[in-house]
Amino acid sequence: MSDNQEKMALLLESETNFGLSLLRQQDLSNSTIFSPVSIALALSLVHLAAKGETRNQIRDALAKGSTDEEFEAHFSALNSALLNATKGTEVNIANHIFSSDSHPPKPQYLLDAQKLYHANASSLDFSNTDATADAINAFVKENTKGHIKEIVKPLSITPDLIAVLVDFLHAFRATKRFIETDTWQVAQFAYKDDTFSFHVFLPKTRFGLAEALKGLNAATLQQLLANNETELLNVHLPKIHIEIGIRDAFEQNADLSNFADEIYVSKVTHKALIDVDEDGTTAAAATTVDFMTKSAIMHLKEPIVFKADHPFLFVLAKDTHPLFIGTHV
Repeated sequence: MSDNQEKMALLLESETNFGLSLLRQQDLSNSTIFSPVSIALALSLVHLAAKGETRNQIRDALAKGSTDEEFEAHFSALNSALLNATKGTEVNIANHIFSSDSHPPKPQYLLDAQKLYHANASSLDFSNTDATADAINAFVKENTKGHIKEIVKPLSITPDLIAVLVDFLHAFRATKRFIETDTWQVAQFAYKDDTFSFHVFLPKTRFGLAEALKGLNAATLQQLLANNETELLNVHLPKIHIEIGIRDAFEQNADLSNFADEIYVSKVTHKALIDVDEDGTTAAAATTVDFMTKSAIMHLKEPIVFKADHPFLFVLAKDTHPLFIGTHV
């Protein structure tokens, strides 16, 4: 493995670890779904806005061990790969910066955001809270094909708000692959564009999902996602419909002066949903980051029975990038 390939593998493992760390913060007694990639790409725009320790902390959270240049190259390449999905798999991804007309972003930030992440920008009158919320929600609704209709409310558009960064990912519509370990049975379903796949991780111990997840690390997950052993499977998989919302806040002392002076991240809002049935998979996610002022396949043998009749983990992946991670209970 070349030095470049080794670095890419380490970045992918770090990206995967970010997703697992988010999963471990969820309530595993309920079904859950989120998109590590949607969150990471939104935070990549924050990383671009940040300086000093703030930038270092974001980089280490998403891609520990990378330089700023490696971080940007990694997520820029992932963004481009998703934009170029082909062969019957549709992926809509867009990064958009809605800024207050009273606090425009620095021109260099907008140039870098467009170059690295294909991010476009719009200026809105944030004093008109209804119109601002309507514009942002209409953008998300259109680009997730109506699956996510609202991510901000007029009440969240305050006088101190100066920008909302929106990132969304919508994938939709198989050969079957299978691997098992001492802990898991893993079924993989490949789409027409076989760089996309849906993986179901079924614990061998019935109702043992929480315990099985304790022993699942990023390196192991990457190995299981990379499996390409085809098998004849007799699959019993429940229909899945999960929708969640997540919010988080940042401290005011963050340095985001590459975007504009004297601002901080006040809130990150993430919504994700997934539908899985016999017709395929539809998944959508949207993440917003609010900036505020600081003043404010077949074998001739018996099929393997894969019966997902107790709680399991699932991952929708592009190559082995975990686009969506969730649990079904």
